[in-house]
Amino acid sequence: MFFKTLSTTNYSAPGIGINRIPCIDIFKRVNINFDEGGGNRSYDYYDMMPGDTPDIISTKSYNGNPYWYWAILMYNNITNPFRDFYRDPDTAIQNAESRYNRMGSFFYDDEAVVFSSFTKTRDLRAGDIIIKINSDGTLPDPYSTTTVSVQLVEVNKSKREMRFIVSDESGTFAEGDAFAVIDKNGGTYTVAYKSKILKRYDKVTKGISSFKDNEGKTIPERTKSPTKLFASYQEYLTAKLNDSILGEFNNASGSGNWSNTVNEGYRALSIEDQVVEDNTENFGRIKIPDARILQPLLTEMQVVLNRPPTRNKKITKGS
Repeated sequence: MFFKTLSTTNYSAPGIGINRIPCIDIFKRVNINFDEGGGNRSYDYYDMMPGDTPDIISTKSYNGNPYWYWAILMYNNITNPFRDFYRDPDTAIQNAESRYNRMGSFFYDDEAVVFSSFTKTRDLRAGDIIIKINSDGTLPDPYSTTTVSVQLVEVNKSKREMRFIVSDESGTFAEGDAFAVIDKNGGTYTVAYKSKILKRYDKVTKGISSFKDNEGKTIPERTKSPTKLFASYQEYLTAKLNDSILGEFNNASGSGNWSNTVNEGYRALSIEDQVVEDNTENFGRIKIPDARILQPLLTEMQVVLNRPPTRNKKITKGS
């Protein structure tokens, strides 16, 4: 029903022999202001129940018709129902895990503390291949052919997190293993980086997603040094990992002072925690547009989608 209102466009991919095939133009989008113009309220409230999906709610609200689900989503400003619409916690976590496709995380210690005598030549970056080295920081012999290695697909320095594809790992890295990045220039090998793996998660969803302050607000990375000690506002580059909520989350060694900030209400959320919390916030009441405006809405959408955007200054349906 919704996609029938969309205009078509010609799609070409000359490299594979596709030329001007007509298809639905899914890149067009409209936003309807239901309430402009005054009048009576054009919606009712619906109290969501566990297990509800947009089509189930449509069926309940419109005499067994499941096909107005898109109007419900649009009315509630939900663009991605898999992310923005409530799911039970298990389903929400499964959806999050499916987005990462067997990606895992290594969290690592502060290299300056682990190997104080080592001077790095650069930071970690996506695309680096890390290799397992000896616990004292010396290289295996011959280190260039080590079997324990993996390529990094993402690096987040502020969270000291390295992401990798679990199935591509050669050998197995474990918590406490030392690793290095080796740069090659011609026939010369140079150690560019050294550190130790603090924590391993074979599911990215177990790792850090965000940090919350004592008012429940997300703390932007580096603003209050989220990997460090919030209460004392230490500088990002000078504070130690074991003086942080991130260090506590990943069981970093050392006494640290992170317990003070935890007691004050600061906390770290894993991706799983974040998904569940976001879905809990979305759980509750949603607006159901009055059935009388649905067909006019569909008609106006069709008009909007079939003319240039410059002519669509204001398209509304009130009560």
